[in-house]
Amino acid sequence: MDMKSHILFYSGKEEGTREFGAEFVAERNMKRNVLDFKTVDERMCLLRIKTRFQNISLINVHAPAEEKEELEKGAFYEKVEEIYDSCPSSDIKIVLGGWNAKVGSEEIYQGVTGRHSMHLNTTNNGQRLVDFAAVKNMVVSSTCFSHKEIHKQI
Repeated sequence: MDMKSHILFYSGKEEGTREFGAEFVAERNMKRNVLDFKTVDERMCLLRIKTRFQNISLINVHAPAEEKEELEKGAFYEKVEEIYDSCPSSDIKIVLGGWNAKVGSEEIYQGVTGRHSMHLNTTNNGQRLVDFAAVKNMVVSSTCFSHKEIHKQI
């Protein structure tokens, strides 16, 4: 969707409740650097951007909530992994969005999560996120850096 000064790349229902969706908003002049935009489903989309030295693949997600069925969550993570693996290996890959996960401050995960989680214990969704990040040699960056208490969210 083109707007006056920005462009919207949207993955989700166009009509109805619009319960889910993942999107990117970019300045219009960035449009020339967009190599590809792929709508995966209403929970996921992929945007590839050309940069000076290396292309970037951005995967935006909206994960199922903690109380959803294990089957649904498993299918979601399989799809995230499939999309991640489909990106060119030479791209910088960044997976972002709403993970509906609480990553705890357990010492065993600190190689992937760092030490600055606001939660003591990792939830089921948090465990799935940590496992995905570990397998793909990534980090959960929101827990790697210290934040003032006023900037932390529950």
